[in-house]
Amino acid sequence: MIMEKINKISNIKKEELKNKYLDRYVSEHVKGNWSRYRNKLKEEQRFEIKEKLIKFVGFKKVYFPIEGEFNLNLQESRGIGISKDTTIDSIIEDSISGIKNLNEGDTVRSNELDSFINTHFKKTDDKSFLEIGFRIPKVQYHYKNSFGMDASGVDINSFNVDLFSEMGFDCSLLDLTVNQSISETIGKRFDVISCYHVLEHVTDPVAAVENIFNSMNSKGIFHIEIPIEPGEPRLEYGHLISYEQADMLKILQGVGFSVVNATNKTHTNGPWIERYIAIKP
Repeated sequence: MIMEKINKISNIKKEELKNKYLDRYVSEHVKGNWSRYRNKLKEEQRFEIKEKLIKFVGFKKVYFPIEGEFNLNLQESRGIGISKDTTIDSIIEDSISGIKNLNEGDTVRSNELDSFINTHFKKTDDKSFLEIGFRIPKVQYHYKNSFGMDASGVDINSFNVDLFSEMGFDCSLLDLTVNQSISETIGKRFDVISCYHVLEHVTDPVAAVENIFNSMNSKGIFHIEIPIEPGEPRLEYGHLISYEQADMLKILQGVGFSVVNATNKTHTNGPWIERYIAIKP
């Protein structure tokens, strides 16, 4: 069980994480909850919106960072919840609880994917799983412990990667906005990939989906969920692009996936979403 490694985080490492990340995160929260990265006002903006032709879909409004590091700062702002009283120990404690106890939204997704995996594969302990984008690696934990898969995770936020690597998870740093190859970064291909509320945080969703497609084994399962937000992207939520109904379906099929399931089912009072199960031929 990977959870056995959690208590091995030393006080020295905790202090290192605090100095490298947490002190800055608390400061940003206190100064305005990261508003300087989410603000659309011209005098403060760190992103500019442009029309971009998205293959298979058409022209869409997309936010681009004025400087490259601004997107990392924006995505850090939507990471693990921070308050002025947050400590590394409290983050670890809350993370363990979240990893072990899936919430309703997690359960809606996992029930759907679990059922499909059980019919798609004769056995799973020889399969590899990748979670793309995590605040806490609860999805990879579930598929490692429930299905015996070789489970990994990638995230743009180096704090998440540093912390959970220390806790025993297989985590790697990856930025889909620069089309960093998944398979080359991790050194293998995957049989199951989950990607929930990630592709609204990229500027080129087709390149990101192609990257995912190329990182998968034949007959691999891709489980993806995105919010449906017609119109301009919600920069206040860290979103760089917005999706209309069926945009993602067109992208998945255009890249080469076979889409076998589509749904809008979400948790109680959840947002408008689309979720797909797609297979790489």
